[in-house]
Amino acid sequence: MSAQLLSVEGSHVKIVVSIELSRSMLTSEEAIQESLNESGCLATEAALQYLDTDGSAIEIAGEVMRTKGQQPKAYQTPYGEVVVERHVYQRSGGGKTYCPLEREAKIMVVP
Repeated sequence: MSAQLLSVEGSHVKIVVSIELSRSMLTSEEAIQESLNESGCLATEAALQYLDTDGSAIEIAGEVMRTKGQQPKAYQTPYGEVVVERHVYQRSGGGKTYCPLEREAKIMVVP
């Protein structure tokens, strides 16, 4: 891996990128693009997790919803696919689920 997440502190993310250059410009450009895409995926994953809840109960339209726990979901980004563990909520009687992260990130989910 040529990109590595160093730390997440509040809303700040630190990523280190390592790129091996080549005597071929095409090969160098491909390595640069790959590293930048990896960095983008790491930063986007951190940004999505930043928008998630802490798992506490929430109230929507007068109904209390509780988390079903963190569940993985794949999201497509300009840099590639990222899989994020995020909280999904549901009423105690069952029914439709709700994902605050997707609302906060303004992600449109097509059934």
